[in-house]
Amino acid sequence: MKRLTSNFDEDRFSADTLFSTPAKYFKWYYNNNIITNEHSGSLPIDKVGFYHVETSQDNVCWASSLDYPVVVTRSPLSDTLKMIMYPNPSNSGRFNIDIKLPQATGLIVDVIIYDVNGAPVSIPNNKRLIFFGDRTVIPITLNRRGTFFVKVTVNGDIKMQTIVIM
Repeated sequence: MKRLTSNFDEDRFSADTLFSTPAKYFKWYYNNNIITNEHSGSLPIDKVGFYHVETSQDNVCWASSLDYPVVVTRSPLSDTLKMIMYPNPSNSGRFNIDIKLPQATGLIVDVIIYDVNGAPVSIPNNKRLIFFGDRTVIPITLNRRGTFFVKVTVNGDIKMQTIVIM
């Protein structure tokens, strides 16, 4: 069985090339369809999907790798990222961040909330969210009253909005 590796770095979105173990001959596949004109030991990638490689030393016997899923590409998001927060103002301290993208893609979302002085506000489960899709709704609960700035980073695209908690 062949080893399929990638230079994937989730903090920089540099998942742009897959590499095979050494061989003389290579056949690359995307979603179980052969990729024509790709016969080297590496494959540049720009689409979300499943990749695998078949390798051979003699062009007769072939060994196949396992499927390698790619869920994040380095294709930048356009300014079509839409974000709304509701209810705003919130009487209960609970509100939702609704993120909509023009197409399904792998997403890494960070949410940071700041008070009016620019100091970060601690929120429960303040972690990086990683998922696949074209829309997500993130519920947030703040146990403080006041005006806050909500900074949402989606695959490097930053949106900032104000929320009022009464």
